[in-house]
Amino acid sequence: MTQSLGRSQVSACPFLLTLLASFGSPYFLLSFELHELETVSSPSRDFRAVYCSPQPLLGQASKSDLELTSPGGEQAIPGKVQRHNHTVLLPGCGLTMAAASHVMGLSALPGFLFVLLVLWVPVARPVFTGVELELIKGLGGDSLHGFTPVEEIKARGFGGIGEINTNVRDDLGGIGAVTNIEDLRHIGDIDYEIDHMNSVLETSIAAEQAMQLSDLSDLSNLKDITKDFKSIGKLGKQGKTKRFSHPENFHAGVTGMSEIPTFNFTVKVDATCPLPFGPYFRSLDGSCGHPKNLGAATKPLARLLPPVYTDGVQLPRMFSVSGRPLPSPRVVSRMVHPDVERASQFTIMLMQWGQIMDHDMVSTPLPIEDTRDTHVCCGPNKTLPAGSEDPECFPILYRGDHSFIGQCMEFVRSMPLEDSFGDIVLPRENMNAVTSFVDASVVYGNSEEMLKKLRDKKGQGIYFELINGQPKDNGLEDCLRRPGRNDICYLAGDERVNEHPGLTAIHTLFMRKHNLWAHRIRQLVPWMPDEMVFQKTRAIMIAVTQKIMYNDWLPIILGREAVTRAGIYSPPKTRSYFDETYDPSIFQAFSTAVFRFGHTLIPKELFLGGRNRTRLRDLFFKPYLLFENFDEICINLVTGFSDEDRSQEYDSFITEEVTNHLFETQEGPMQGFDLVALNLQRGRDHAIPPYNDYRELCGLHRIARFDDPVLGAAGPVLAQVYDHPDDIELFSGGISERSVLGGVVGETFNCLITRQMRSLKFGDRYFFTHDRGNQGFDDAQLAEIHRYTLSHFVCETTKITEIQVDAFRKPGYDNPMVSCDVLRRDSIRLEPFAYMMG
Repeated sequence: MTQSLGRSQVSACPFLLTLLASFGSPYFLLSFELHELETVSSPSRDFRAVYCSPQPLLGQASKSDLELTSPGGEQAIPGKVQRHNHTVLLPGCGLTMAAASHVMGLSALPGFLFVLLVLWVPVARPVFTGVELELIKGLGGDSLHGFTPVEEIKARGFGGIGEINTNVRDDLGGIGAVTNIEDLRHIGDIDYEIDHMNSVLETSIAAEQAMQLSDLSDLSNLKDITKDFKSIGKLGKQGKTKRFSHPENFHAGVTGMSEIPTFNFTVKVDATCPLPFGPYFRSLDGSCGHPKNLGAATKPLARLLPPVYTDGVQLPRMFSVSGRPLPSPRVVSRMVHPDVERASQFTIMLMQWGQIMDHDMVSTPLPIEDTRDTHVCCGPNKTLPAGSEDPECFPILYRGDHSFIGQCMEFVRSMPLEDSFGDIVLPRENMNAVTSFVDASVVYGNSEEMLKKLRDKKGQGIYFELINGQPKDNGLEDCLRRPGRNDICYLAGDERVNEHPGLTAIHTLFMRKHNLWAHRIRQLVPWMPDEMVFQKTRAIMIAVTQKIMYNDWLPIILGREAVTRAGIYSPPKTRSYFDETYDPSIFQAFSTAVFRFGHTLIPKELFLGGRNRTRLRDLFFKPYLLFENFDEICINLVTGFSDEDRSQEYDSFITEEVTNHLFETQEGPMQGFDLVALNLQRGRDHAIPPYNDYRELCGLHRIARFDDPVLGAAGPVLAQVYDHPDDIELFSGGISERSVLGGVVGETFNCLITRQMRSLKFGDRYFFTHDRGNQGFDDAQLAEIHRYTLSHFVCETTKITEIQVDAFRKPGYDNPMVSCDVLRRDSIRLEPFAYMMG
């Protein structure tokens, strides 16, 4: 049974904060807003609900009141979400300093005394353990989560959360209710919470004092550093272990291309980070990459704007501002993003580097049941679901589509964020299963368990275990293996390695390069401990990856003037500085829409040697093709001599190889997926606000008419599928814009990528150009890192004989070809890294 919080309990919270703040603790000064959601036209009951909405700690955008569209006229669910200045303390929610001294008419001193009493009164329990605060009136039930009655949605004809299109189906069945949380728990938990708070505070103070008293030069002591990296994967305490699947692996499994592999990750309790610099080497899971552990694996995705859930808390965005259902994502894909080939001036590597860096920064996991069963959202042969009650199903519906059989495309909602008791946090949020930082986690993994699988035990652990220069078998059936052949599914730091040969090739280059550098360092310093050799090589690899990303790739995507102005570009012989006010977490919009811009760059074919090219649909999850054609694939990624060997132009057109044939098998034609439809549906699942809201956030004008020049030729087509410009989704609107001068993406995506990459640079304590005392790279080491290019990288790990200076651009007069022998001789010198501890 649950219990609502009374006025006295709500009032007491600010004074508890005052009490905690008096001890000097920085851990409890967070910010949130209290929202009131009023239902004005419920046919069965009237109710009032209040919930707590956590806000980003850093870089928060200004927000106006949210208007929830009334879908269906008089049958509408919500009215308006209103702001209130009430203050409440809840786990996961903080409160503002301004409200801490005086709230609801009580002075600070009586409040302070009242808190001392409340700590020992059982009725105050929800203040410490509830994740949502809901004051319910006339609901007619005990359920704390019942304030969003799904049965009312069903009664109105909305049924489920599938694509609600009256031309297809009026009712798909309900989403189901969220698991109820236990509102009251044993009073002893309060003692535990207070003890834990004091423990965290004392540990932090002790760590800071120890660092202030110690001589920083001691950090160069080999023995101390060895102690540090032995626990590099254990900075956070172990928490819950969850089973998940990457969306790419899930969708490939649904088509029968492979089994649906499941992977485990552990949600860790935050580590206590030494100050001011943190551990000598970067942790695997991102702990202490930021003093508050922001950006670590399994942390929540951040938001630039509030979510636009249909019910305000968890139902996906489904309705137009007109009140009608949004168009099917499949319809938007077919009409707005058809296949029109236009070769760019860039090599396929421009697209491929973007993909592997995306995998390095983000993976939003899909939930997998403990029985390894997956959520099935469509009927047999892609028929419409028969009233499925699975709350995680959000299938994409279509009708009369000549490219697909049936009327239903499988789609499972992203794993929701849960509190420490396993209850879904509302409003619904999602986690990032990998580290946010640009830290080569695709190479080394995000956990100690993964890294152990990758390392070669025969070579004292300093190398990756490779077989004939390629990754070893992962022992799973998550790729296609030919009958009677010794085909393998590759093991790498990221489980998506087998998706297609181009991606697998980049993984292989990284692993080969690590082994070459580790071998060279061992030659230079034979007495160096094995673990030191490995971690030093890893540090160099991360630095080189960041240099290529920030100094070589992003200037092409955003324009050199833009990256210089934003401080993203790091010129040689310059230093940067860590800034704790930056939150390095990945933004929801960046993950679900913005950084998917690379999908418009995908070519339809890849050259595998011989005279013919192979269609992309015939390459998915077939790593054996890499084994047989490795050098040919690498040549194809970087040469760019012909139109077929280059990335496509940045525009609204996307190849049908991924819109009509994604993960399609020869045995199951017309049963693949549509990548664009998946992008749009994922945005709705995460309640991403529309395109216009992000333009406004960036200081750009809102699109009032579909013929606005910003949308170019896509405007009239967008007008055919959307009722209003405010309905346009971020992905479709963003890639419809013209490229900015000197860059690839349009002005909206330019703004959002710049914002994300600044946060990832200045919010990362270990960024390669940051001044970290004698823990960072010195000037000689930085000079070597700045000289290194992707062309060096490719030449040193393949049999390619020549390559252009800039591997991202096609060869030409201003980008001449260079012998790989020259680049190998001119490669990074490891002596400065081997003989210096920094």
